[in-house]
Amino acid sequence: SVLSILSLLKIRMKTDETFMPLIEQASDKAKLLITDIESILLAAKGGQCRIFLNKDDTNILQIIKTAKSDIDVLYKQKAHSIEIVDETKGNTKIKVDEMYMRNVMRNLLENALKYSDEGTIVNVLIQKKGDLLSISIKDNGWGISRKDQKHIFDQFYRVPHHNGPKGFGIGLSSVKYIVEAHHGKVTVQSEPGKGSIFTITLPTK
Repeated sequence: SVLSILSLLKIRMKTDETFMPLIEQASDKAKLLITDIESILLAAKGGQCRIFLNKDDTNILQIIKTAKSDIDVLYKQKAHSIEIVDETKGNTKIKVDEMYMRNVMRNLLENALKYSDEGTIVNVLIQKKGDLLSISIKDNGWGISRKDQKHIFDQFYRVPHHNGPKGFGIGLSSVKYIVEAHHGKVTVQSEPGKGSIFTITLPTK
């Protein structure tokens, strides 16, 4: 219903340069909310349902920049820094579902800030490795024990922490399902007190 109303407004205000960007933003957020809801339902079903992907040539670098912008706004009250390094020199186009992949990036960036103290630094590295595109998200947050690393991609599993934020343990499981639906892989390297590195690899062909 929201998307239908926004589409109608877009038609009516086609010539109004003041409102069009706002309508576009609202429409974009509504579509993103739909993918969030679908990811929650997917995680609740334990991945036992098919994701219907709308794949198209997509600029991964732009997706990460947009996700960064979303998270910067969401966590503007928390001191942090998100740096993006593209070692592919702009060669980041790949066939993915843009909305789902943006959901993945938002999840990983948000986790980096949620499970860390004030002033956390997040580094995103994009690399080309043969027929694979690699995206690593590194933070200097609280880190994850080896025991918990075995379960963090399980649905409803949450890493126990005395100062941890509230949640339902569905973010990383939905990340796993979405990445695997793209025939990719997500891994983690972490050490308590030293931060974490989540790496996504996606086939370029």
